Amino acid sequence: MSKAQLVLAGACTAGLALAAAAQTPEPPPPPKTIQIFREEVKPGKGPAHKKNESAYARAIAKAKTPVHFLAMTAQTGPSEVWFVSPYESFSAMEASDKAFEAEKPIVQELEKLSEKDGEYVSKLSAMLAVYREEMSYRPRVRVGEMRYFNVLTFHVKPGHETDFLEGSKAIAAAHEKANMDEHWSAYQVVSGAPSGTFLVFIPMKSMSDLDASQTMHGKAYEDAVGEESQKKIRDAQREAIASADNRLFAFSPEMSHVPPPMAAVDPTFWNPKPAPEAGAKKVKAAPEKK
Repeated sequence: MSKAQLVLAGACTAGLALAAAAQTPEPPPPPKTIQIFREEVKPGKGPAHKKNESAYARAIAKAKTPVHFLAMTAQTGPSEVWFVSPYESFSAMEASDKAFEAEKPIVQELEKLSEKDGEYVSKLSAMLAVYREEMSYRPRVRVGEMRYFNVLTFHVKPGHETDFLEGSKAIAAAHEKANMDEHWSAYQVVSGAPSGTFLVFIPMKSMSDLDASQTMHGKAYEDAVGEESQKKIRDAQREAIASADNRLFAFSPEMSHVPPPMAAVDPTFWNPKPAPEAGAKKVKAAPEKK
């Protein structure tokens, strides 16, 4: 299956949770299933890749069947772009894939853009992950108001998922006890990555949230949690985690196609004007006759 078909497989369900976030007084829980495409961009090809992906997003917007996804670029670590699409279930994903088969002209256009993408991308991979509510903390947020995701990737040792789960619950309980003003959504990767891979998405409105996080996790937090709970968390992490990675991603509205209610939260940000073509000449208006 091509990248175009895979991205558009979310035709019926992608973005439902994001759209609902702008329609209800309280945002809904995170989507039960997410699909993530990871594109590793070649050195020096970032601007060209962004231009091509922006055309990709505009082409998708022309489809009769609504398709939505959030693009975000890595600010730390390898030069990557992640495209995240939400679903309600794997069966909904399959049904969406079949529904999109009628969109042949759009598919053909996207496949041409995907072929062009080969000039800019050195590696493409895809993951499927399911939501783990018991590992999350105050996950209901309005994604349209956010600008970043801090993504934590954990690789758990074989046979230690229970330890990891207990440690995650302890961390969430500690934050609840301290009444921490933080939010995160946890997902377990079920395909596309080694077994025991977990992703934690921490939304941020600005980089100042990183400063606030440093302050919040200081002495006041440690005192509220207590030494015994801290030891329990440290022991669980040491026993369960083989490796951990922390990366910051910035939202890219140009390469995204989010649902209208989400875009309505900040139309200026989510509906940027396409950049003018290189070498395009400006047409001067004819002077008015007096």
